[in-house]
Parts: sequence; structure tokens; C-alpha cells
Amino acid sequence: MKAMVEVVAAIIKDPERGLLLCRRPPEKIRGGLWEFPGGKVESGEDLKEALSREIREELGVEINVGHLLGVVDHDYPEGRIRLFGFLSEIRQGTPRSLEGQKLSWVEPEEISSLDLAPADRRLWQAIVENGGLYGP
Repeated sequence: MKAMVEVVAAIIKDPERGLLLCRRPPEKIRGGLWEFPGGKVESGEDLKEALSREIREELGVEINVGHLLGVVDHDYPEGRIRLFGFLSEIRQGTPRSLEGQKLSWVEPEEISSLDLAPADRRLWQAIVENGGLYGP
């Protein structure tokens, strides 16, 4: 049995533009699918610190990491992940693609119709079932 990998995702909300999503480059695993920005937690790293680091590396911005919106476990062919989704907002900078991904601002009601990576789809469903971006 493969070890569980912890992954963090930023649900970055902008009052004018909606939520920020990234489309995986075609050559990557799950290429072309949409996901919330984030990445793997390194050994000994705090979840929120990991998320801030990943967003800095991927998008070149500083974020304020807010409360935990949802957690889901998902089995991919290459391993198991536990995905933590945190409500976040940009504190400094303008998001730009630093890892070849396409960026798009999407209204929350449009997210379910996108071709999301499976774990991200489950995370979004959990967030909606838990009362949305602001909880029950």
C-alpha cells in the first residue's frame, strides 16, 4: 500500500473575478484538467506554510491563508493523496503562470461544469456540501 501524500490547495477568492483555477499543462499527468492551485506538503512543513510556498512558486504571489474549507482523500493510480482546501486571498502581486499552467478566474457556480481533476472535483463537492465558501 502506498503512503498517503498530503496536498494543499488554495481556494483563492476575488470579489470581482471569482475563484482562481489552473489548467494542467497537456504533457503532465492529468494534463488539460483544471485544479485549484497548490501542491505537496514537504516533510515537517505546516499545511498553511506549505500552501503559501506552493502559491509563491506556482503563481508568484503572496496569499493570506484562511480557514480550512474541506479535506478529501483520493486514490490515483500513482498513489493516494489527502487534499486540504483553504480559503485564501491574494495579499500581494498578480498571479502569473510560472509552471506552464493556464490560469482562469471562474465564478463559483461554473466550477462544477469544468473538467476538474478528480480529487479537486471531490474537494469542491465537499466544500459545497459543507455550506460553500463561508461554511454552514
